[in-house]
Amino acid sequence: MAYEHEPQPKQVILNPPVVDREVTRTDTVYATEPRGFSGMAVAALVIGAVALITVIFLVFLNSQNSNANDNREATREQQRQQQQPPVIVQQPAAQPQQQPVVVQQPASAPAPAPVVIQQPAPSASRAELDSYVQAEFERRMMEDPVFTGLSVTATAVEGKVTLTGSVSSQKLKSDIEKMLRDIKFVKNIDNQILVTAS
Repeated sequence: MAYEHEPQPKQVILNPPVVDREVTRTDTVYATEPRGFSGMAVAALVIGAVALITVIFLVFLNSQNSNANDNREATREQQRQQQQPPVIVQQPAAQPQQQPVVVQQPASAPAPAPVVIQQPAPSASRAELDSYVQAEFERRMMEDPVFTGLSVTATAVEGKVTLTGSVSSQKLKSDIEKMLRDIKFVKNIDNQILVTAS
């Protein structure tokens, strides 16, 4: 049998031809910006905040301490002022030397010896001032006809004068005290004069 056509062998391509292909791989890397703070920044902020709070607290304590010290000092000063009464030094007024005063009784009565009283010098001691007060009191008692003959004495110690004796009325007692207040260098009067009915 003749074949008109002769069969042609079949071609089978087992492996297709490999074309050199270059494969390019593109990776895109996106740089991300930090969102928020990094750990170091947070730590620095925390340390700064703690340091600031500590400084403010110490300043506050120091001002409180300072105020407390000021208050304590003011209290101590007030206590010192209360404990120490003010010292008052009173010097007798400086006066020019005066001539002695000579007192004479009226001629109708027998004339006792004249009383001469000299005011103490500005630098006189307290004892001299007390002697002056007592002598001046006695002179005024003898000069005043209302007081003449009364048995009243004045004792002066450091400017405090004690009156003793007795009179017939409260008015006489008050008048003697008023007369004594007019004498220089009298600081205080203790009137112990008794009023007796006569």
